[in-house]
Amino acid sequence: MNTRHLLTAITAGLLTLTACTTTDQTSNPSETTVVEPVRTPDDLAQHTRQTFDLTWGLASETERDTYCTSLALLGPDRAADEMAQGGGFSDDLDWDLMVELMQTECDNR
Repeated sequence: MNTRHLLTAITAGLLTLTACTTTDQTSNPSETTVVEPVRTPDDLAQHTRQTFDLTWGLASETERDTYCTSLALLGPDRAADEMAQGGGFSDDLDWDLMVELMQTECDNR
């Protein structure tokens, strides 16, 4: 499995864990409204930290090794770009912060 596919899989997992929308339930399903949450930079950072903590906490040692190896091979800028691309360039997470958090964990291993 190449690094790009690995990062895409990681990102897909992160987005699966964090996919959130709120719907307004009405008596007529065709009138359902999707309400997007308003996020400030602090909210986005907090959400990214929570997502990272959950993902890192659930990862096996082998998965953590793979994450750290991928980060070392790609470097921070490219790793953030690849994760964002794998996540469909979603703005639900701060990809640069995600890489910073991963780098800190990898450095502490």
